[in-house]
Amino acid sequence: MMVIKKLAYITCVLLAGAVVSQAAISVGTGLPAGALISNPTGASGTSLIDATTMKGNSFVLSAAQSLSSVTFLISGVTDTSGTITLDFYNLSGTPDSTASNGQVPTGASLRTQSETLPSISSGDYVTITLDTPLALSAGNYAFAISTADTSFNVKLNKDNAYTQGELMKNQGSWDDRPNDMVFAIVAGGGTPNPIPQINSFTTSETLVASNTTVTLDWSTTNASYTSIDQGLGEVTTTGSTNVLITAPITFTLTATNEFGTVTDDVSIGIITPRPPASSGPNVVFVLVDDWGWTDHSSTNMAMGHQSLFYQTPNFERLVESGVAFTSTYAQP
Repeated sequence: MMVIKKLAYITCVLLAGAVVSQAAISVGTGLPAGALISNPTGASGTSLIDATTMKGNSFVLSAAQSLSSVTFLISGVTDTSGTITLDFYNLSGTPDSTASNGQVPTGASLRTQSETLPSISSGDYVTITLDTPLALSAGNYAFAISTADTSFNVKLNKDNAYTQGELMKNQGSWDDRPNDMVFAIVAGGGTPNPIPQINSFTTSETLVASNTTVTLDWSTTNASYTSIDQGLGEVTTTGSTNVLITAPITFTLTATNEFGTVTDDVSIGIITPRPPASSGPNVVFVLVDDWGWTDHSSTNMAMGHQSLFYQTPNFERLVESGVAFTSTYAQP
């Protein structure tokens, strides 16, 4: 099972261009390089996103683009788990830097995508990568971040240096506010910060006898540090090692770089040995209702009164290889 442990961003980045293979939500330490539009942190402020308040930012595309992700910077966290949703909207007018002028999201969402938010802290950058790119023509747009079950603050830039957009706020209805989220839109050659990937993590055997040696094999990409628990410690980014198995065990491979951490695990079980066969006698007990002496062909059991009509050779062999009790009575 592969787990992406950390995620981050609300200095925001929308990625455009070719589809980039990346986790749907991930953590980073800054805005992606090669941004078409970038609004890094300046005179800073903070703004709350919770179950009653959506926040986002308007932006202008001067040409058609294919957006693939959004990045934003976390400035504080109240609740560290839950689900966040990214939406894109058309804008009702050309954005400016004046509050409450009515340049707000309008119509239905152009794209909605929800992701589970892992544990985050102030200063984390969160990137949401779209499942499929969003193709937009030149025009005025806005993105918005919302949640139904968590709360956190996003970093604002109060310098108002980005003149082609402004902060969007919804507490029942949309309003445009002065200031901007720290964000960027990446197009063309821009790429999102590459979190590490675990391509494979396997074991040569999943069920073995105790004191058996197995081989662990793994392959990772974009990892600056790779380790395996259970005492193995740091390992190469791609490799294999032999391990002696004495009890059921699970190994966890962790791959890390400055943009995030991913894990995968394999489990190995122990075969329980079958107890040795007993050296004592084997007893076969046959109970047959209403089976008289003259109903079989065994001389020993019938004491000379065996049947000449019913031939039971298998029963005869069983009696001859065992003990016949001729003076007994049984009742179920």
